[in-house]
Amino acid sequence: MKRLICATLIAALYTAVPVHAEEKLPPLVERLGFPPDTVVLILNGDDCGMNQATNKGTLDAMKAGGLTSATIMMPCPWVPEVVLWAKENPKANLGLHLTLTSEWKRYKWGPVLGKVGAPSLCNDQGYFYESVPEVYLNAKTEEVEAEVRAQIDKAYAAGLDVTHLDSHMGTLQYAPGYHEMYIKIAKSYD
Repeated sequence: MKRLICATLIAALYTAVPVHAEEKLPPLVERLGFPPDTVVLILNGDDCGMNQATNKGTLDAMKAGGLTSATIMMPCPWVPEVVLWAKENPKANLGLHLTLTSEWKRYKWGPVLGKVGAPSLCNDQGYFYESVPEVYLNAKTEEVEAEVRAQIDKAYAAGLDVTHLDSHMGTLQYAPGYHEMYIKIAKSYD
């Protein structure tokens, strides 16, 4: 499974084209500020914003240099703490862990758009489904796209400098239509 996720991410990096086809961007390693022949290892901490313990571990590891980036789950309750930390650490490499599932049995979150704005993404209690297959069986793609964009817009509205996107539990990576949407949305936000 980890190889599939890694292969999907690598394929996305190599197949992604600039937002404007006539615009040719330099290789990713150069856009990250390194010479073209540099080999770069990116260590990313995901699930930031999920709870206080995750924030503490992730942000402490970033301060110590053990992580080079982190991704934030915008629907989760501890995001304000990450936003404050980001304002105190403006050079931090923070992206979004785009979230369409809520896998814990006794700890839940739902769409940024709420149940009214994205009903097909919610169980009867208004929370995200627990598993990726449940999302694929129930979600309407237009609501998925609206929710993903709402999470990105919420991050920008909070003043975050979103450096990259990834997908919680791989939801936006496993099904071809979802992966195409993921790439399209990423391109649209440059």
